[in-house]
Amino acid sequence: MPPEERARLKWPSDWKYYVQPAALNEVFNSDGKTLRGYKINPLAENTRWLKPGYYAEKVRGKDKTWVDSRLLEPDFGLGRWQAGLPDVQHRNACRQEELRAVPGYPIWVGLDFSRNPAAIFGQLIGNRWYILGELLGFDVDSSTFAPLVKRYLDQRWPGFEVRFHGDPKGRDKVQSSEKTSYDIFDAFGMRVMPAPCNDNDYQIRLGAVIRPLNSMHDGAPRIILCPVNCRTLKVAMAGKYHYPKIRGTGGYHDKPSKDKYSNPADAFQYLLLGEGEGDRLVGRPDRGRAVPVQTKLGRRSLRRYA
Repeated sequence: MPPEERARLKWPSDWKYYVQPAALNEVFNSDGKTLRGYKINPLAENTRWLKPGYYAEKVRGKDKTWVDSRLLEPDFGLGRWQAGLPDVQHRNACRQEELRAVPGYPIWVGLDFSRNPAAIFGQLIGNRWYILGELLGFDVDSSTFAPLVKRYLDQRWPGFEVRFHGDPKGRDKVQSSEKTSYDIFDAFGMRVMPAPCNDNDYQIRLGAVIRPLNSMHDGAPRIILCPVNCRTLKVAMAGKYHYPKIRGTGGYHDKPSKDKYSNPADAFQYLLLGEGEGDRLVGRPDRGRAVPVQTKLGRRSLRRYA
């Protein structure tokens, strides 16, 4: 966060802060994990003015994200719920403790290039993504951001193999320079491959993230997010990355808002696309389901054929 933005967040000395009690409490089965439903919180305010069954009617047909953000105790680390994007199980994806990189597996880096660039770092282990960290730039270009990424990698994961996938538009030249963002990163020893995405389509990119977020592997989510080192991405996934409403209508724009939350979200999409999460969506064979090589007996040896 730049200094001027931090200065605006100074707490006024004459302000007070209050947290309203939750309207509902969660009710779990005997295992303590399976959600059975909700009941009125005895500490809830103003319940005597509500008609019987008011909250039961409110939660009918609503997903857990909506109920959690509107009627339960607030989770200040996740931001506020916003409509406009398909719901993803971001709560299941978050771990409470800091994630550590596992030796022997490469570090994957997703890059978004702009005046506010972003890099997301993760590992793919056993069909599960572990998102280890984020690095954000504010009002800088690739010539400034690339050495920051290089230093971040050298300090946190020295000796690890690193692979990069970025915004396909990073290959475009700008008027002020003959070098592209890919050229600049390559000059610092970081070869970036364009994320496979036809015309950089938003739906393809979102699908590559939503599919693993809403799927499980061996009883656990396929994406595990480090809340300590991925704070902005965590809030973006909780609703800050969204389709803005069209003013004066009930509809939404066809592209997500562009702000400080969209940059790490975009980099996250390029990270997953680069390792094949979006292969089916762009019309390529899914790399996770490769056809094994077959053999046939020739006169002199076994000859391979596809």
